[in-house]
Amino acid sequence: MKNSGRTRRVSGQRSPRKAWLAAAWLAAVLAGGPAARAGELEVYNLSGRPVTCLIDGYTKASGADATVPFRVEPGQTLRIPPAAGSKDRVLNTADCGGLQTRAMNITPESPDRVLFLNGRQRRVLNVLLYASIPTDPRTGFTAMIRWLASTYQAAHSDVLLNLVIDPSIDVYSFSSLRDNVLAAKGFDVAEIDTVFLRWLKDNQLITPARITGDEPLAVARAAATIDGQPYGVPSWLCSDFLFSTERDMAGIRTFPDLQAYLDKTGAARRGLVGDLNGTWTTPALYLQAHVQNHPDGTAEAAAAAPIDSGVIKRIAKFGGNCSLLNVDPCIDGTFHDAADGAVEKDFLSERAATDLGFSERSFFLAYFQTMPASLSLTPLPWGDKADAPRLVYSDAFVTNRAACGKDPCGADAAAFTAFMTSASTKKYIALAKDLPGGDPARHLIVATKPFYDDEEVKGDPVYAQLASGFLRGNLQPYLTSFTPKLQYDLLSGICPVLRQESPGWKCKVPKKPE
Repeated sequence: MKNSGRTRRVSGQRSPRKAWLAAAWLAAVLAGGPAARAGELEVYNLSGRPVTCLIDGYTKASGADATVPFRVEPGQTLRIPPAAGSKDRVLNTADCGGLQTRAMNITPESPDRVLFLNGRQRRVLNVLLYASIPTDPRTGFTAMIRWLASTYQAAHSDVLLNLVIDPSIDVYSFSSLRDNVLAAKGFDVAEIDTVFLRWLKDNQLITPARITGDEPLAVARAAATIDGQPYGVPSWLCSDFLFSTERDMAGIRTFPDLQAYLDKTGAARRGLVGDLNGTWTTPALYLQAHVQNHPDGTAEAAAAAPIDSGVIKRIAKFGGNCSLLNVDPCIDGTFHDAADGAVEKDFLSERAATDLGFSERSFFLAYFQTMPASLSLTPLPWGDKADAPRLVYSDAFVTNRAACGKDPCGADAAAFTAFMTSASTKKYIALAKDLPGGDPARHLIVATKPFYDDEEVKGDPVYAQLASGFLRGNLQPYLTSFTPKLQYDLLSGICPVLRQESPGWKCKVPKKPE
């Protein structure tokens, strides 16, 4: 959205004299150079009247020596960083004209948050978006958040949207989901991995979902459904792919096919690069491999069965393809602990034949390429049959029972999730319309069925491969009934056997739940 009004940074302008006299310390707090731009609250006043905002960290109630009201004139934009004197230097709430946001979690290191005030809003919807999606590191997510918020509010002018996307918010921790994300003072709506879905439902943290927008793919709807009732609105899908800049992987359909291909890798190169570590990654690999090696089973059956040593052997053999000169960064934690993009840079340096990752990792492969090259995507096969079922991971929007269990919040949540999962919104995000020209598409697997009917999507080489191959396969939803006990039990069984087969594999068993 193009802003034709005036932009004012708190650090560069003076508030009315009375406010500054009431809190003289504020001048020193807010003085600073360009580095202060990171982690700010952007308040746009699109109305015809001034708006006064009370900001967390700048009020007596939040620990400041004095309350400093921030007046935002019509057409003006005000940028406010977290107060240096506030506890932990976190800005969580903003009250603008009686509309109070929460759970903003703005820190000096976080992405910006954006509020558009139009003078007609009567209530607030606080939303957490899934942050594990790629973006241009020079741009971040702010442009995308601005577009999403302004576009949604153009059709829902009575709702102030507080939209948060922040990798520092842990959505893979049971305690974080219970005590923060979906607590009474957490978010009204959150986009989460459906591995937690039944646990969230059984702990009465979420409400049944209302799927009112574009039709989701069948496997996505199944992943968001418990006992016939949807508890999430499908958003994204994920699966493991092997990327190559060569065209000789087209015939790979089984694990023996793959191993024969990797065995041909020259002695000076790794067969693959990728992150095979992690308390979620390791059981995911195991369950995926188990289902493909027991094609009549399901993810639930794989999780309940005794640990299959034959499946573990196959995983260990696959991980060994990353070894070079007795060093294996895929399994020893090197890639797991490395900065984002390290795996893709290693692959593009021609030190590996293939790169393992979700479809969206193609963003970084294209982003870091010095010479343009087309990418092929091969779904990672674990079994001996070409038509073995493939587990698909999924993300969905859930509604917070404690914070948003009743209308009008529940209706606002349904309207918002319909907007976010519409084919047009998904196209904007997935094809990276928010990023500078020349940046690659994000290539996330969209869970919305009509998305793949779009002509621009059809013409994209990566989406064309997904639509003609992967999405036509035998797809099953990944396990949606993880609990702390199940995660502990799986890793307690997998790790000793895996380390016996591959001593260098870093496999961590979490603390036993009480």
